[in-house]
Amino acid sequence: MQRHKILEPFSPFNEIYFRNCFYNALFPVIRHFGRTEDCYILNESHSYEMDEETYQIYHATKYLRSDQELLEYINIAGPRLDLRDNVVSRIVQAIDDGHPVIVFVDCFYLSIRPDTFHKLHCLHSLLIHGYDTERQLFHIIEHEYRDSYLYEKRNVPFQDIVVSCQNIHDSLNWGNDLPIGQEYYLRDPQQIFDRERSQLGLRARYIESALSGMAEQMDALKVLASFGCLLESVVLEETKLQVYLEGNFDLLFQRLTDIINNHVVRKYQIRKVFQDTVFIADLDQIINDWQLIRSVFGKYQYSSFYQPRSFQFLLRKLEEAAEVERRFLGNYQRFLQQWGS
Repeated sequence: MQRHKILEPFSPFNEIYFRNCFYNALFPVIRHFGRTEDCYILNESHSYEMDEETYQIYHATKYLRSDQELLEYINIAGPRLDLRDNVVSRIVQAIDDGHPVIVFVDCFYLSIRPDTFHKLHCLHSLLIHGYDTERQLFHIIEHEYRDSYLYEKRNVPFQDIVVSCQNIHDSLNWGNDLPIGQEYYLRDPQQIFDRERSQLGLRARYIESALSGMAEQMDALKVLASFGCLLESVVLEETKLQVYLEGNFDLLFQRLTDIINNHVVRKYQIRKVFQDTVFIADLDQIINDWQLIRSVFGKYQYSSFYQPRSFQFLLRKLEEAAEVERRFLGNYQRFLQQWGS
């Protein structure tokens, strides 16, 4: 066994937060092998739906291809790495083979995460791209705390990963049929990746999908209007607001965060495909409006200080977000039709 090895080039993916932490681990792997993450970025669209049980709005996501199909498309394999035992030696062997590893961990056992270490059980994905047996460390790409979108190169003790792998099934009810780790490599090292041809194909598929789904997206704005009417009947009276948020605040806050992140993804998609900023002002306004809506709920939840004018402001921002998104979708549809003609 070598004393140390680091696979390069590796750099964190910090352009946007995409879906969840797994993709912040996966995208550096894809780039390491000379491929592009654009097939994932351009693979999805979002529309508003209402949860009839909690009366919350959320973004439903549609995918053009499965993750497995996308990996095959870019000629990368990601089979399960058995980490039920001999954790360190199996990861070291994968790195020696030139295979970066993504490990699913419980942050409760990560000493480099003071926000969760021995405080909070939560599932997380870690990219391992090197090791140092003398210092008993893995080289990883990781953020400092749960809500940070900034990833960087860091180190984690061997023992943290071992303990997490040994306990994840019990601490997080992680099913025995689910992988604890995956190693990545090129399916066919001799295959030449034509980046330009790939980008043209992804662009054509994205435009076709965006146009075909535009009517559904426009129709989904009715859900936004319904949500506005619902909130108006709830948030202007504190007792009703308390009932609405009781037991459901965390879910609402996460759904609002997802809506914000998905609009950021859409902005990134447009820049990727068209290198165009013509729609960015509208999208920035939509994002800002949703951030303000989320902040009003957050401030009330954590301060318990009710201000009617804050929720009147929230209702105006929601109405504004709907109006701007309707304008954006109309302009974007015309732009796509001209581009595709």
